[in-house]
Amino acid sequence: MQGNGTTLLVDCGFSAKELARRLNLMAIDPLEIDAILITHEHGDHIRGADVFSRQWNLPIYGTEGSLQRLAFEKCSSSLRMFDAGSELMFGNIKVKSVRVPHDAHDPTQFVFECEDRTFGILTDIGNVPDYVVDEYRRCNSIFVEANHDPGMLRNGTYPRSVKDRVGGDWGHLSNAQTEDFLSRVLRSKLQRVVIGHISERNNKQSLIEERLGGFDSSIEISYATQQSGTDWLSV
Repeated sequence: MQGNGTTLLVDCGFSAKELARRLNLMAIDPLEIDAILITHEHGDHIRGADVFSRQWNLPIYGTEGSLQRLAFEKCSSSLRMFDAGSELMFGNIKVKSVRVPHDAHDPTQFVFECEDRTFGILTDIGNVPDYVVDEYRRCNSIFVEANHDPGMLRNGTYPRSVKDRVGGDWGHLSNAQTEDFLSRVLRSKLQRVVIGHISERNNKQSLIEERLGGFDSSIEISYATQQSGTDWLSV
């Protein structure tokens, strides 16, 4: 996330080496980054945060629950805790943290405001309460997960416990749930949607496209893959 000279990194699940490689592809020097924002403490969201933070002397922001694992690492002095639901300022970017239902310790997602534009990130959420919808209705652009197709998840290779977790109210959004969320936040302000956090085992882009095919063509919908992510997009 960049705006008016401020650069924020949301989560750090890659190794520090892999993250540096990907940042280079996006023409981002780690020295440009002002802070790391952590949504929750699962390994695929914090794996590289300790090393990357120490390499580049970066503060790490998150709720107490989200930072509890990092507190035992050498980067503990870099941790900055906030309460879920609070607002933070980084330069001209206002960040609203949004508490979400997920099987983690006090997880949050984020809505960013810079001048007259608003961008929301919403992944790792098992269901979408009304208060979450209200926060994202003001967004011009949204990055949201469409994690799984229930049929593929049900017939896939995951153990039963993992299937129940992913498909439960504290897991991840299915394609149908993502469609429902977008229909609830749809307002004249919304111009772009990026679909991400797509399971490589339990979903296909064609299934998501089929679900979202009924949305107004004035809304630009694109997809971020796990391997290549997405290019820079203007909010």
